Amino acid sequence: MLAQAIRGRKLHVGKLEPSLQKVAVFALSKRLGLVEGEFRGRLVKEELGVALLKGKGEDKADLSVGKGGELPFVPPKVPQFVLDFSLWNELTDEERRKTLFQVEMAIATIRKYLWEGNLRLANVPEGVRLPYRFAEEPVEGECVVLDPKGDIAREEDLREAQVYVVGAIVDKGRRLKDATARLAERAGYDCPRLRITLFGSVIGVPDEINKIVDIVMRVRLGEGLNEAVLANASKSDLLARVRFEESRGNKELVELLRSKLLERKSLI
Repeated sequence: MLAQAIRGRKLHVGKLEPSLQKVAVFALSKRLGLVEGEFRGRLVKEELGVALLKGKGEDKADLSVGKGGELPFVPPKVPQFVLDFSLWNELTDEERRKTLFQVEMAIATIRKYLWEGNLRLANVPEGVRLPYRFAEEPVEGECVVLDPKGDIAREEDLREAQVYVVGAIVDKGRRLKDATARLAERAGYDCPRLRITLFGSVIGVPDEINKIVDIVMRVRLGEGLNEAVLANASKSDLLARVRFEESRGNKELVELLRSKLLERKSLI
C-alpha cells in the first residue's frame, strides 16, 4: 500500500534497509510518518516505482521517515492472528520461555507480510509484557481455531477466514492432551477447529507459532497448502514424514520428501 501511495516519488530511508515493507513496518511500529522536504542521499534502488535513497550523496528525495508526518495509507486490520495464552498456567517455566520466543518469531514473520498490528494477544497473564503495537480490539469476520486435532483445513478455508486463533503453547513432549480444544472451550471461541495438513496428514507439519503464521500467509497469497508447509518444514519434520510414508510403502511421496531434504542440504 505504501508503494501505491507514493509511486513516482523519491524516499530517503535514513539508516533503514531500503525496503518499502520495512519502512512501512518501522513507521507504524514507532508511530512515525512520511515528512516532505529535500533530503540528499545516494540512490540505491527502485522498488515498485519508488526511488529509495540512503546515507549521504547528491541525489535528492522529497520524502523521508520522521516525526510529525503522516502515513499515506491505513494499515489493514485483517487478517488477524490471535495468539491465546489461556493455558499459560499449565506450561513449565521452560515452555513459557519458548512460547515467548515463538511469539517474538511470529512478530518477525508477520512483518514480512503485514505488521504486528495484525497480531492480537488474548488472555495474556499478568506479568507478561511485550513492547510491540499489537492489535487491541478483535475484528469481526469469519474465524478459525488452528488445532492439530481439528477437521482438515482446505485451502479455501484458510483463504476465506479473517481471524486465525493460535494457541500460545509450547508443549514439550506432547504432555498436554487436547490442548487447543480445551483452550478454545475455555476462551469461548465459537469457530471451526481446523488442522493444517501435509498431503492429508499432520505428520511433518511444523507446530511453531511463527511457522503456522507463515503457512497461512503463503496460502492467503495463493500458494498451495502442501507447498507452504514444505517451505516451513524442518529437517526433522521431513524425516518424520519420510519414515511414516516408508512404513506405508508410498514410494512416490517418499521420493518427493527426500528431494526436499536434498534441497535443504544443498543450501547449507
